[in-house]
Amino acid sequence: MNQSKLIEISSKLGGLLITKGLSFTSAESCTGGWVSQSLTSVPGSSGWFGYGFVVYSNAAKSKILGVLGMVWSVLTYINNKIDLLNLAFY
Repeated sequence: MNQSKLIEISSKLGGLLITKGLSFTSAESCTGGWVSQSLTSVPGSSGWFGYGFVVYSNAAKSKILGVLGMVWSVLTYINNKIDLLNLAFY
């Protein structure tokens, strides 16, 4: 998806949040802040964008976001199974 399309979607999201009286908070990892950058590039986004966290390491996710270690074990297991399934289809 190109940046102009992301900004268009972000603008629509911002309008919806304003009409609903809501705000947006993000917690990103592999996107490295790309979602937050797209959202905050919309003029007036400070009226609906509250917080943005970029937490890449599992330690940071646990410390900052409170994600439990058990979650990482389960997700790693699931991702490994998905990787195996993907390999079966190549």
